[in-house]
Amino acid sequence: MKVLILGSGGREHAMAWKICQSSLVSHLFIAPGNPGTAGHGINVPLEVMDFLSVANFCAEHQVEMIIIGSLAPLAGGLRDFLEKDRRLSQLIIVGPGKAGARLESSLDMAKSFMIRHGIPTARYGSFDYSSANEALAFLDTIKGPYVIKSDAITEEKAVVIAEKISSAREILTDILTGERSKATGQTVVIEEFMEGKEFSVAILTDGSSYKLLPEARDYRHINEGDSGPITAGVGAVSPAPFCDAVLMQRTEEQIIKPTLRGLAKDEILYTGFILFRILLFENRPYLIEYAARMGDTETAVILPRIKSDLANILTGLGDGTFSESDLVTEDRFATTLMLFSRGYPGPCLTGKKIEGLDAIRGCVGFHGGTKRQQENTYTAEGRVLSLTALGKTFEQALDLCYANAEVVTFEGKSFREDIGEDLF
Repeated sequence: MKVLILGSGGREHAMAWKICQSSLVSHLFIAPGNPGTAGHGINVPLEVMDFLSVANFCAEHQVEMIIIGSLAPLAGGLRDFLEKDRRLSQLIIVGPGKAGARLESSLDMAKSFMIRHGIPTARYGSFDYSSANEALAFLDTIKGPYVIKSDAITEEKAVVIAEKISSAREILTDILTGERSKATGQTVVIEEFMEGKEFSVAILTDGSSYKLLPEARDYRHINEGDSGPITAGVGAVSPAPFCDAVLMQRTEEQIIKPTLRGLAKDEILYTGFILFRILLFENRPYLIEYAARMGDTETAVILPRIKSDLANILTGLGDGTFSESDLVTEDRFATTLMLFSRGYPGPCLTGKKIEGLDAIRGCVGFHGGTKRQQENTYTAEGRVLSLTALGKTFEQALDLCYANAEVVTFEGKSFREDIGEDLF
């Protein structure tokens, strides 16, 4: 089987690492890929938003499966485009069409979907340039802190938590007033603040049945103690120790199954991964947001815990045998630690030489934001490399991650030093 993975981050590196282990896969292409994915397949210089070039490549190289990792082509309707190409009638496409991708690409749509289908989530309001006054008035109806999120289609949605109502008013006024906001039609979502433990659950679905992947506790705040700006993830552990059988059953019954029923009711055909970011609040799961693919950090910590041949399971999405295959999970514990550049998630150092990659032991290093120049690897983005380890205990796995974090060096290297400490 010939497989194409579309994207260039840590998610795609972890996916390439897992997919290339399958005896079914004869050729693996990653477009455009990164220095890490090059060790598992062939990097192809395709622009992910050039749909015609992607289709032509699949046709010319007889690609049998495409896994879409990047948000932009999902939101832009790449699946819909490929499905109209008669040359690709047998292509297995892992990822939803444009309508399904809106679960992630539009937070406003996603929150409306949750409310409409009875999925527990934080109270919210959605506002744009024309309703700036209503946005300010909405703040008076909820208690602080105040969660303000951008509805824009980006890999990392901007999230601001304002402690005081005066700060929230200032932020909203800055976003929703002025000519730039009027021109772009920018929408913001204001949510009621809820405090609790976050965890992530992912499924793979053919639109009717689904397979539950191992859950994870994802750390998204940049600083120790879950403080500072919210990021796309700086560490994770799997399984999440507080996710007992009762909580997981509630999650399936109150969040996962209603989501699939809602998609069917809204006549949205969905094939691929859905990631649910969930908050455990007062012993009940509340959905924070969806991702229409695997999350970056979650992929790094979840895929190593899947013992099954993932490529074999994915083929079931195309031949109707998906519900017949089993997904077997690794008993060991997995942890991942993100090495990021100083300044992230704001402006940060890039173009710095990375050393020690060949000295990593007992861990897998998934490249997130790196580039190759001649014989050396350099930092290219804020989230540089995630180190993932398996162990008989969480402590053993974390020790391996932190030991290797000292081995890999680059100017401006930073990482959280308290991953998992809140759990043990």
